[in-house]
Amino acid sequence: MKLFQTLLFFSFVHAAQAAEDSVFTRARLSQVAVYYLSGAELQHQARVALKPGLQYVVIDQLSHQLDEASLRLGCPDQVTILSWQHSIYTPEVKPVSNPPLEDSIRNIRRLIADTQHEIQLQEELLRKLSALVDNNFTSPDKKNIQSPELIRLSEYYLQKLKELKNAAWAQQLKRDRLNEQLTAMQQRLNQQPGRTAPQPKGTGRLVLQVMAPVATSASFDVHYFTPHAGWIPTYDMRLKTLDQSFVLGYKAAVHQQTGIDWEGVPLTLTTQHPSFSGMMPVLNPAYLQFYVAPLYAMMEQSKAEGVPALRPSYNDKDMAASGEPSNVASYTNMAENLINVSYQITLPYNIPSNGKAYTINIKDEKVTAQYRHLAIPKLDSDAYFTANLTGWNALNLLPGESNIIIDNMYMGKSFINPNIEADTLSLSLGKDKRIAVSRLPVKEFTSVSTKNDIQTSTYTYEITVRNNKSKSVSLSVHDQFPLSREKEVQVKLLDAGGAVVNAETGMLSWTLELEPGATQKIRFSYQVKIPAGKKVRELRQR
Repeated sequence: MKLFQTLLFFSFVHAAQAAEDSVFTRARLSQVAVYYLSGAELQHQARVALKPGLQYVVIDQLSHQLDEASLRLGCPDQVTILSWQHSIYTPEVKPVSNPPLEDSIRNIRRLIADTQHEIQLQEELLRKLSALVDNNFTSPDKKNIQSPELIRLSEYYLQKLKELKNAAWAQQLKRDRLNEQLTAMQQRLNQQPGRTAPQPKGTGRLVLQVMAPVATSASFDVHYFTPHAGWIPTYDMRLKTLDQSFVLGYKAAVHQQTGIDWEGVPLTLTTQHPSFSGMMPVLNPAYLQFYVAPLYAMMEQSKAEGVPALRPSYNDKDMAASGEPSNVASYTNMAENLINVSYQITLPYNIPSNGKAYTINIKDEKVTAQYRHLAIPKLDSDAYFTANLTGWNALNLLPGESNIIIDNMYMGKSFINPNIEADTLSLSLGKDKRIAVSRLPVKEFTSVSTKNDIQTSTYTYEITVRNNKSKSVSLSVHDQFPLSREKEVQVKLLDAGGAVVNAETGMLSWTLELEPGATQKIRFSYQVKIPAGKKVRELRQR
């Protein structure tokens, strides 16, 4: 069955290419909708002059790989599309010819072939003559026969062998000279302009079988989805110290390998992905099981590794070829429906089909931000400068890498993760080395004791912060005490040190107002009771 379909396909394409009633045209890319992460919807237009009756329309310059299930074709009402077939077509390019030089190359190749044939004949004569001498001038016991006649005959054959070898050597020298001439001529031919032009890339071809009742000029619309494109969001966080203004610049790193270059095409960037399943999830029963050491180790390793952050690799440059102005926001229209957001950019863009990502500016959003410093000394001894956004849901953010720019100076990179449930989105603007933070255990208040087969461990930590800046700062400090899911493991917070306590998560939060040069210390302690001889370890849930 597959063989029959293959033969049918080739016969169909061959008929379309060879039939006199075939009409060839090139598709013009008119619109591109690029999907978040992967995929693009391409829209082409092609116009042809049809004759009355049954005929083939061959449309070139489509993507070489498309989802055939997504293909949609449009044509005038009076034209009927009977069938279609998609294939990959690579045009044949003939090299630039140089008849005189090519004739000389052919002549030299013939001379080389004649010389090689002469060498083979002489080598064959040498082999036969050597065998004749060996068989007729030695006795059966391989001793030389000594007689005047045979000596004279052997001298004659030896002279013949010498002449043949000299003739063969002369022919070999002639062949080498001819090969040198051939190489030189071939190099001259290859250096001809256009001789070594790159082979054209294969593109998609669509062959339509159509029926037209009368002669007409018909316009065909071709829509399809291809997975070989996509975009990821990137951002610029621009802060000015003078007026504390905060601007969030939206950008998109667009890439494509569809087999055709996008030249002068308006783009639409959408946050939806068409290949994602639209089926609602089903909540099945969840069952508990006893702890198994190997399973526990695998879970712990999985949580420690976490999910790798999206780190795009792209050319951070504007599309100069498209003539894009600096204020691209005036050319961007945002449309929001029930499930996604689309950015329609009316500027034409040129994006080659090379797999490299090109950065497109989408818009700049002025955001009201509250600035404060944040320190988590249990994980990092540095303090971070943060911008805290309220009402951030209206910004339509996606996870992406961000450049940090303070007073027009590049300060590094951060990452925006809007997949949170909090009302306030904290954006990290980098480390502030002028705030010193330390967290150390207090030995005199840290102890381990055992009584009645119960081991009691007391832990006390001291956090010290110092403001080495010339301005006062507001610093949020976060730490934690462990929680227990085991009945035999009891945890008790002894001293919160004035922190705001979240008993469900074990989080401790302090808000400190530090004057220039001020130092402040915080202590907190907790107690852990476990059966004697048992061990516990901390597993942080991510």
